[in-house]
Amino acid sequence: AVTSAGSAELIAVSSLCTYDIYRTYINPEATGKQILKVSRAVVFGFGCFMGVLAVILNKAGVSLGWMYLAMGVFVGSAVMPIAFMLLWKKANSVGAILGTIIGCILGIITWLAVTKIEYGRVNLDTTGRNAPMLAGNLVSILVGGLVHALCSFLWPQNYDWDGTKKITMVEKDRTDLPAEEFNEDKLIRSKAWIIKWGVGFTVVIAILWPVLSLPA
Repeated sequence: AVTSAGSAELIAVSSLCTYDIYRTYINPEATGKQILKVSRAVVFGFGCFMGVLAVILNKAGVSLGWMYLAMGVFVGSAVMPIAFMLLWKKANSVGAILGTIIGCILGIITWLAVTKIEYGRVNLDTTGRNAPMLAGNLVSILVGGLVHALCSFLWPQNYDWDGTKKITMVEKDRTDLPAEEFNEDKLIRSKAWIIKWGVGFTVVIAILWPVLSLPA
């Protein structure tokens, strides 16, 4: 679990830095070899950073469970804006930024306030308990989505999805892929399947299951 999670984080950060920063703003004409070189450098650098941070957190007494739950308070506000940006053409970029920032701030305030109200003190132990973590996570996620949705309804950006077809591909040779993989009707069906089962599974796991567990 540690190896797979660490690998996923390294690849995610590497892809973000390589494609969204290096190739977009620094070297738009980067070759495959240059991109690979930058990607490896980011993996090495971020890997060292994660190792040092893990040692510091361990010495400070921060458990994996605490960090996992607190992470939702800090980054949960970006979940719904990211989903909207991928699936909703009216999604507003400024609204996504505002939703992420406002949701995070209010989530942290709620988290610490509930801790103080419920337990009378704010420390590593009390902030890691269920009630404060639940309140902070919910506020962060819901406020982030609400702010972004309101901004998008008031000032829709109406993104043209055809623009994604102009994105430069690192590997332009697609001869090994069947033509049906690029059929628009198939892509639309795949999108509908993902939304149907993705949303359905999320509702069952995140809402229905916990609600049914309350009587127990």
